[in-house]
Amino acid sequence: MKRLFLISCILSFVYTQCDQTNWQQYSPNLEYCDLEDVNIAWTDLSGFNLSWANLTGANLTGSVFSYANLNNAILMDADLTWTTFFQATLINANLSGAGLGAADFTSANLSGANLYGATFFDTNFSNTCIENTYGFPTSGYTGEPVVGSCAVSAPDWFVNPGNFEHVMSITARVFSGLYDIGTESDLLGAFYNGECVGVAEAAEVPPFLGGGHAFLIQAFSNMLSEHMISFQFYSVAENIIYDINEVLSFTPDGILGDLMDPVTLQTINTSNENTSPVAESATYTLSEDTTISFDLSASDIDGDILSYLIDSEPSHGSLMLSGITATYVPNINYFGEDSFVFYVNDGQTSSNLATINLFVSGVNDAPYLYAIDNTSIGYGEVFSYNLQAEDADGDNLIYTATTSDGNAIVNIDENILTVIPQESNITLEITITVSDGNTTHSTSFLLTVLQQETTCVDSNNDGWCDRFPTLTLNGETVLLLNVAPGEEYTDMGAGCSDIEEGDLSALVEVSGDIVNLAVPAVYQIYFNCSDADTNAAQTLIRTVVVLDIALSDDNGDGFDDISFMAGAQSGDANLDGLLNVVDIVMLVSTILNRE
Repeated sequence: MKRLFLISCILSFVYTQCDQTNWQQYSPNLEYCDLEDVNIAWTDLSGFNLSWANLTGANLTGSVFSYANLNNAILMDADLTWTTFFQATLINANLSGAGLGAADFTSANLSGANLYGATFFDTNFSNTCIENTYGFPTSGYTGEPVVGSCAVSAPDWFVNPGNFEHVMSITARVFSGLYDIGTESDLLGAFYNGECVGVAEAAEVPPFLGGGHAFLIQAFSNMLSEHMISFQFYSVAENIIYDINEVLSFTPDGILGDLMDPVTLQTINTSNENTSPVAESATYTLSEDTTISFDLSASDIDGDILSYLIDSEPSHGSLMLSGITATYVPNINYFGEDSFVFYVNDGQTSSNLATINLFVSGVNDAPYLYAIDNTSIGYGEVFSYNLQAEDADGDNLIYTATTSDGNAIVNIDENILTVIPQESNITLEITITVSDGNTTHSTSFLLTVLQQETTCVDSNNDGWCDRFPTLTLNGETVLLLNVAPGEEYTDMGAGCSDIEEGDLSALVEVSGDIVNLAVPAVYQIYFNCSDADTNAAQTLIRTVVVLDIALSDDNGDGFDDISFMAGAQSGDANLDGLLNVVDIVMLVSTILNRE
């Protein structure tokens, strides 16, 4: 009776110390805590120890109790909607009247638990141990629970020393955290590549050597070279096989540890329980407009085969996953940050979400110059073209041009190309290059220069095409002058004009005879003019006749009346059917020559 009273006092003390107001300071060990009607909704309590805790009427909606210990916990009338109990242990827990809608008990242990009066809809009992569970529903749940024994059977570890040449002796103790957990009849197995190469049963250690139990195990091998030996521990009381964290290097005929200083082996998990795999985040760097491939990294302590799955795609590129190899292609010309999220699944559970961060470094993009079609123009015409180019980086662009296979003047003003051919009947190959200061892009085209078609327009009726200049003599075409020794002849000159270029009088060229008024003779003066395009005007001639006789010119026409009449009476002097200046000159020559 005193003993029962003492236990009651201890429980009352524990409940009094840990309650709804201060439970966080006791985390994660909430054993025996009085959390009645507590609100711990949407909280991650994975791995917490809540054994014997009082959670009556608690609001635990959406919270996560993965791997938690809730053995003997009181969860009466608690709200466990959307709560996750993945691989949690709820042995002998009281869940009567609890709301279990959409709760997830995957791989949890509900052995001996009380579910009477609980409500169910879409409750997941996949691989859940329900050995001796009370009030398990007949509907309203998903998944297949384990109805029979949930523990593994004793391992069939066996080794024949006669099959091996070498041996190593090991004295070891097995611990779980700080506590020695080996007891009578427990087993320790040694393994190489999954093959059992040694097994030993726990042996009691005398008190003067520390008490408890130790394992004197011999590991066998046929190799002299160094190789690693792993271990597993079987607990008879729990009927569970534990993996051992440590591995040892095999040394032929070696001896490791003794009862005074044994090798310490730590358990890490139970081999009959699945452990979730772990996905690893990583960061990669690549250049703009390139592709990168890399292997995703994940691990599973159970050695299960993992499936790699994408949770969210990258925002600025495309992703292809083949097995564990991911290939990322950023969008064209994109640079900056990107990422995607993946996870793995071992066939039973999924891992955490891992993020792959991608840093795409910018590079200079070459400009692009649009092509120019081949074309032709007539000689004398000017080819003008608006060059078009683009640069993804928005750099300032500079254009240059070169020409070959002909004579032409090529010029670029900003992006306007101008070509002035200097000859006809040629084909110019013109190359345009655009540069952003770092890289260039070029394109070429052919410009054919045709012979200029001649179309004559004579709007001023001078007998010459308008594109030719027009000469006009100042004064008469024929001048008759008396001999005047000692005097100089001054010509009145000529005027030149052009429809396109205006007055060209300053460009009139004078050639021919130099008139000497002292010497009777017929002198001819020639007048020529050309415009800037080298188009020449019709040559004009002024005839100057210097006479050594007095003229009788009663009618004031500038000609000798007698000679003119004689010429007229004699008819056409040069017999061309016309009486004109030429006939007069011939008559004058006759007079001068006394013919």
